Amino acid sequence: FSISFGASLDKMIGQMLLVGVGGSKVKDKWVKVLKKDIQNGRVGGVIIFKNNIDGKKELKRLTSYLNPKDVKIKPFIAIDEEGGEVQRLFKKHKSAFFVADKLSLNEAYQEYTSLANELKEYGFNLDFAPVVDLNTNPKSPAIGAKNRSYSAYEEIVIAYSNEFIRALEEKNIISVIKHFPGHGSALRDTHKGFVDITNSWDYKELKPYYYFIKYKKVDAVMVGHLTLKQFDQEYPATLSKNIVEGILREKL
Repeated sequence: FSISFGASLDKMIGQMLLVGVGGSKVKDKWVKVLKKDIQNGRVGGVIIFKNNIDGKKELKRLTSYLNPKDVKIKPFIAIDEEGGEVQRLFKKHKSAFFVADKLSLNEAYQEYTSLANELKEYGFNLDFAPVVDLNTNPKSPAIGAKNRSYSAYEEIVIAYSNEFIRALEEKNIISVIKHFPGHGSALRDTHKGFVDITNSWDYKELKPYYYFIKYKKVDAVMVGHLTLKQFDQEYPATLSKNIVEGILREKL
């Protein structure tokens, strides 16, 4: 974040928030409110979901409107665009499992270059992807069952995720690897509540994070609503100082 030392505390806090918005058109009430907050430096950015997308021209207008040229602090214009079941835009991109199973690394790079070009075309500068969870439980409802993981093997996950990150970086799009400390073994879906992975998680699930952080290839990390008692007996990862500060920021 680029925050001036003269900023008020509420604005500095606001810059740490990336929000959703009700509406898909620049004339919608809450879209106008959000633009004012962006112009005043009160939020860090916006995430676009399916309900915000009402055609190609309208989406371009929306992202341009929410990223005004005259602001001192440029906002994040973010989206979840992974390919497979998790994509919001217009082209159909392959799932992570399909990519690793059927495509070479060069073909994967071409696939993700097409995805990155589409993100750039519609005004996005941050993508919550790639998924670096290991496919340790192919029936995991949020990951394996939706073909969102490349492989059970960390080397394959790293190799294909690297092509995704490289394609995004070449278009100046921020990548976000997820879901720390590893969602691939989970028996439940974290979109529906906190999930305990204490008995199913393995240390090898940290290897993609270790690799991308060590070689300075990662822009950001998304933390999952995952309880891992090896690291924190009380709080899930999203609320855990031990996990976010201790494991992720300090050790990795």
